[in-house]
Amino acid sequence: MKRLFCWLILFSIILSLQGAGGKYNFSYLSLEDGLSQITVTAIHQDRQGYMWFGTRNGLNRYNGYQFEVFTHQPDDPFSISDNHILSITEDNAGNLWVGTNNGLNRLELSTYRFYRYYIHEEEGAFSGNMITSLFQGRDSVLWIGTDRGLSKYEGAVDRIFPVPLGEEVDQKAVHDILEHEETLYLATASAGVVVWEKD
Repeated sequence: MKRLFCWLILFSIILSLQGAGGKYNFSYLSLEDGLSQITVTAIHQDRQGYMWFGTRNGLNRYNGYQFEVFTHQPDDPFSISDNHILSITEDNAGNLWVGTNNGLNRLELSTYRFYRYYIHEEEGAFSGNMITSLFQGRDSVLWIGTDRGLSKYEGAVDRIFPVPLGEEVDQKAVHDILEHEETLYLATASAGVVVWEKD
């Protein structure tokens, strides 16, 4: 009797574990659905609910049914600066910011015009134009991680400025950015996590 009871408990446990695993249903969005390229490098959902997918061949807006693709057009100064998308975020004003292999872009959603921004070296500070990460800070500052350090966009002058953080961090890729209160955390390529207490 004890043996039967043990077998029943074991059988019940096995059945409950099989049910706990559940079944997951996956579907795919691919080239056949209108995605511009199969390697997706960034994802963002804007405040209107649209999904944005960055690929190695353009920026894709998805409304749940179809894609609209934005690519660099050499003869159009209001097209995106590069087709290789690396990062996407949205600012407090509802503009979409897109980091590419060659510069930062602000997409004005009311007109679907891209405005291009490039980082210039100033006074010994270096930062690249490969925009690897973007973060909208609490104080409305757009923090920009690049392949060569940290920069920030200042809306009052509509310009990007490199942020010198010292030899150990400058010229190292910043892959991700997070802000907590007055502290900025930077995930870097070879300097670990940099913790920067802002003034």
